[in-house]
Amino acid sequence: MIAPDGWLGVILKGTLGFSPDMTKLEVLVWALYLVPTLTWFLLRTRPQPATGPKPGPAPVAPAEPAAAPALP
Repeated sequence: MIAPDGWLGVILKGTLGFSPDMTKLEVLVWALYLVPTLTWFLLRTRPQPATGPKPGPAPVAPAEPAAAPALP
């Protein structure tokens, strides 16, 4: 179905290691790798529900001016 010399065949071969003349064992191992990896990737990129505003940095008290040293 996919010509190995066509642009789609070249892209699939280069990025996924897929070729139209794969053996059944290669297809099985490829699927066993792809399914959990793709699932893990999609679950990690799903937006997490908001739990409230994020805490900002703690307020900083203004610094007091340094006292000048007393002259003798």
